[in-house]
Amino acid sequence: MNSVIYLTVLPPLFLLGYIYKIDKIEHEPVKLILKLFVLGVLSCFPAVVLEDLGVSLLYSISSNPESTVTIFIENFFVIALAEEGLKFLFTYQGSWRHKEFNYRFDAIVYAVAVSIGFALLENILYVFTGDGDSFSIVVQRALTSIPLHTITAIFMGHFYGEAKLAYHRGNLRKSKRGLRLALIVPVIIHGFYDFCLSVESDLLILIFFVYIIVLDIVAFIKVRKYAKEDVAI
Repeated sequence: MNSVIYLTVLPPLFLLGYIYKIDKIEHEPVKLILKLFVLGVLSCFPAVVLEDLGVSLLYSISSNPESTVTIFIENFFVIALAEEGLKFLFTYQGSWRHKEFNYRFDAIVYAVAVSIGFALLENILYVFTGDGDSFSIVVQRALTSIPLHTITAIFMGHFYGEAKLAYHRGNLRKSKRGLRLALIVPVIIHGFYDFCLSVESDLLILIFFVYIIVLDIVAFIKVRKYAKEDVAI
């Protein structure tokens, strides 16, 4: 049981610590990171409600709930939109006007803190209330779901930081575009991840594993590049 608890809690915290550590110019206050982490935990609750309502509505109007089109809508426009939308909202509300938001890379740290809070509670719910072997579930999620939440947060934070930088330079059009992309890009990444797992297709399962590996590599390279090229706002 101890190994299950460790594997449930440590992977998401390790990833948050890694992102926090590579912010070389100026580490964010621990109090702010904890606040955003707690907001991420809290965002999990309305996400569950919205997903349940969205899926129920979708199934009620769909002639075939198991069709590829219905599965596509469910994964992109219900699950991914609810989860990434709420993480974006809580990130924005918790950090946009904060005085410590003074470097572009700060946005990635903030988005990751919220996303890891969400992922940690989701992990606990899946591992300790779901069916199946807890150890297998926690290992699988440590290798796939937890990195996914971190990756979507990296891209969310990148565009969120660009939006903040543009806002302070007086380019409101570019700022609004950045905020839109901070939501749209994570929804697409997350939606495709869920879609591959939801459709019963050997080809999509193969695509899923390639997708995860490519995402991990790209995100690792990008986040280090973003940290290295950080600029003051």
